[in-house]
Amino acid sequence: KGEGDCGGENCRRWSQEVDEMALSVKIKTTQTTHVVSLKGELAFDTVGALKNYLDGLPELNRMPVVLDISEVEFVDSKGAGFIVQLNERLSREGLFISELQPQIKEIFRRLFLLERLKVFKKTEDAVNEAPGLSRSFG
Repeated sequence: KGEGDCGGENCRRWSQEVDEMALSVKIKTTQTTHVVSLKGELAFDTVGALKNYLDGLPELNRMPVVLDISEVEFVDSKGAGFIVQLNERLSREGLFISELQPQIKEIFRRLFLLERLKVFKKTEDAVNEAPGLSRSFG
């Protein structure tokens, strides 16, 4: 687990490896939005460490968060539950999901999450629309 430079002044990296499963996070902050990009598996083995990491970032509670899951290969029930909890935590600021892979979209559909989450096809669209949409939640 560690942080390092990821090419920008407002960018952080974090990764957690458990056995062969791994999850890494890259956070980029714009003037209006945090973009949290996940890579790997959002599953039982990785969710706890990810939650602890994000809980240590109080700045996430100050602006809308776009969760880019374009590089997430697998989500289990624990991972889906984590997204629901994060959505509740960020109910005022807004959580916006982007770049769902077809297999992840199908999991979300079966769990009736597509109706509960704000989902965008492209991260860029979510970043552009999130600040205006988040104001309507509070």
